[in-house]
Amino acid sequence: MSRAALVTGGSSGIGLAIARLLREEGFDVSMEAWRGIAVPRGTPRSAVSILESAIRQAIESREFQRGSENLFVRPAFLRAEDFSPLIAQEDAALARLMERVGQKK
Repeated sequence: MSRAALVTGGSSGIGLAIARLLREEGFDVSMEAWRGIAVPRGTPRSAVSILESAIRQAIESREFQRGSENLFVRPAFLRAEDFSPLIAQEDAALARLMERVGQKK
């Protein structure tokens, strides 16, 4: 049976070092925290495209990149068609983890 541990920020810096150490010790370490912007179902694709373009531009700006570094986060951009399935997959993985550690009824 594998053991599980939760490490926030496990993709860079000290969080990555901790995640690697825990993995060496037999813990199953893998999880990212995602954030996104949602629009109502049925929003015209043209409107979604405009929003995606503006969000991508903001994320790629030097100011946003510096702010992200100060918060020790790694920004990434995904289009809606790629982000939605990723979140569904992550939600399912988190639900399995919560059940495994006895936090989901």
